[in-house]
Amino acid sequence: MVDTKTNLTQLQSSYDKLSKNHSQLQEEVKKLKEKIEEKCPDRWRRFGSSCYFKSTESKTWSESRRDCQDKGADLVMINSKEEQEFINELNMRGESWIGLRAKNTSSGSKWEWVDGSAVNET
Repeated sequence: MVDTKTNLTQLQSSYDKLSKNHSQLQEEVKKLKEKIEEKCPDRWRRFGSSCYFKSTESKTWSESRRDCQDKGADLVMINSKEEQEFINELNMRGESWIGLRAKNTSSGSKWEWVDGSAVNET
């Protein structure tokens, strides 16, 4: 009788933990869905969960990056073939800077994204 009661208590405890985790995950999914469906500012376009701005002003790479940062953003870091296709479509009427820079190292220079992450050449 004691074993059955202990098992029931353990099962109830496990169920309570799973139920709590399920509720937390549902809340997280809701927040992520809201973020994805968030409206982008005027003149910005959405792709996935990010908003993109195509400036019509001609600037240097540094000036463009500063302008992006002033808007709370940064130059684009392309992370997928789909994102690259979106960027190509966005650039049909001109060229744009992207967030790649050459970093000097002791063995020469290498390309990296503006957040310091490595370039995935695939």
